[in-house]
Amino acid sequence: MPRTLVASVHRAARTSASAVAVFSLLALTACTGGGGATVTPTPDESPVAAVTETPSASPTPTALTEEDVLAALPEQALTEDYPGANAFAGYFLENFQDLAREDPELFVALVDKSCKFCANILAAHDEARRSGTTITGGDVELMSPYGGGGLQTDGTYGIEFDIRTLPITETSSTGEVTASSDGGEGSAAVILAFDERWRVLEVGSTRDDS
Repeated sequence: MPRTLVASVHRAARTSASAVAVFSLLALTACTGGGGATVTPTPDESPVAAVTETPSASPTPTALTEEDVLAALPEQALTEDYPGANAFAGYFLENFQDLAREDPELFVALVDKSCKFCANILAAHDEARRSGTTITGGDVELMSPYGGGGLQTDGTYGIEFDIRTLPITETSSTGEVTASSDGGEGSAAVILAFDERWRVLEVGSTRDDS
């Protein structure tokens, strides 16, 4: 794992994108034909504010107990080492869509407040609920259960997986398809830190055919 992975992922979090791109790790270059730079779809330069200040008709996520959070995670994702970081990062990539949509309390518990990608995912799902928009697809499949990387120079872990994203479609409350992406293959990097358990600090991605 290059030493620059942490910096590149955080730079990627400042890249703006369409609404569909928020939901799909690889949708940005799929829609725009980007030149291969690492990207994390983010529609707002101040994503945390978008989450905390936007009125919402849905209930505000409430904190779970640590016992609840630990019970929801795979056992192999609980250890403070590379196998634990790898298992946690893989679990998050494969499940962040469902967690943000169906279990936002657990999603919030698994991520750091500084994670721009995470804040944008929460805000986008909240906006979809408020507007009656339906998002289908966009799930992430890991090409291998084992990612590359490990301990970074700043003490965080960086785990990078080869991934495949499924096609994603955004449909309005009137049934009109308003945006879509074919998905594709690429890589996704998760920056995470351990403080009694793992938390996601940021997520970035690159599309293979960009």
